Amino acid sequence: MFRFLPGVLLVQIVACALLWLNLDAISAQSQSLMTWARFLIPVLVVALVTAFWFGALSRHAADERIAAMQAEFAQEREKLKVAAERTKTRVIQKSQKEITRQARRSQAKASFKVGAAVTGVVAFGIFMTFTQFALTGLLLLGGAGALLGGYAFRLRGRNRLLMDEDAAPRIEKRGLRRLLPGSKSS
Repeated sequence: MFRFLPGVLLVQIVACALLWLNLDAISAQSQSLMTWARFLIPVLVVALVTAFWFGALSRHAADERIAAMQAEFAQEREKLKVAAERTKTRVIQKSQKEITRQARRSQAKASFKVGAAVTGVVAFGIFMTFTQFALTGLLLLGGAGALLGGYAFRLRGRNRLLMDEDAAPRIEKRGLRRLLPGSKSS
């Protein structure tokens, strides 16, 4: 607001000075067009120059406000990006913990079921061996052993994948996501 005060005062001082210098010509009885022109043309020139000066001042003030707002918005945008990244990291960590917990729980359930099934097959194999069906019993015992070995091998491989830090890209790349408990195969 006070930026324009010197310009306004300058226009008034110039107008007063020109009026004072031309006071004798204006008050005289010969008020011709040339007399008024000697007064009005310099006043109009000074007013026009002052108007351009005011325009430049207002453009500069607007540019300063725009630059300040852009800086403020950039700062706010950066804060929002940082907050979003933190939230994203927290959500990813939380979901990874949940996936690991669910994987362990379903692995424990599956291990119990497989253990019960293998125990049942072994018991039936022993029963068949003692009841004169030795070949069938031995086949059942061998099959149960192979089943147990394959299951242990698969669990060992899955545990390695889960414990590895950069396993997620390899799991996706190999298409092994369907092997993890709680994941949907597409």
